[in-house]
Amino acid sequence: MITLIALGIIIGIEALMDAGLLGVFLVSVALNLIPFFGPSNTVLAAAIAAILRYTHPLAIAVSVALGASLAKTVHYYAAFLGRKFLSHERKIMLEEYGKKAPRWAPLALFMAAASPIPDEPIILPLGLMRYSPLKFFIAFFLGKTIATSLGAYLGRFASSALEPYLDITVTALASVALTIIVTFLLIRRKPHGGFMDRDKRNKK
Repeated sequence: MITLIALGIIIGIEALMDAGLLGVFLVSVALNLIPFFGPSNTVLAAAIAAILRYTHPLAIAVSVALGASLAKTVHYYAAFLGRKFLSHERKIMLEEYGKKAPRWAPLALFMAAASPIPDEPIILPLGLMRYSPLKFFIAFFLGKTIATSLGAYLGRFASSALEPYLDITVTALASVALTIIVTFLLIRRKPHGGFMDRDKRNKK
């Protein structure tokens, strides 16, 4: 079953890659929409930069970051709208927390987006607090662009360094292998300490 899923993802990614930067953007949106199981966007940008060797790394980085930011904004709005189901007391408590959010939220969002630390524990509470959507998007996008730029340039450097030693056939096979590896990592990746982890601990 996992093999079929991986094959489907690979085919989908390859098809979207043919669309250039629009395809990169759509791949990023699709993968990042998966809550708690989202990809490492640094690795994703590196893999894409290694495959799309004639596309500027910065353009790839921005496309991946934009897609990730849009997907996380969807998660943010899910929490934003979900607040109406909370009790009146909870809403009052969140309003009090929300008044303090501007002091720490921009830096927290930037750091979560730019580093490997999980971002859902930051995004969902801010949605419940109804933190400014525009400020949320800007801070997250800037941080994610840092991470994806690092990945894209590293991927391009690795690809360029190996290119003189590889013929076209070997390069193509390497690209396919890299895609399979990245896809496997995305599928096998576990959520970063969310409700599922707590449920498992409670069962123990």
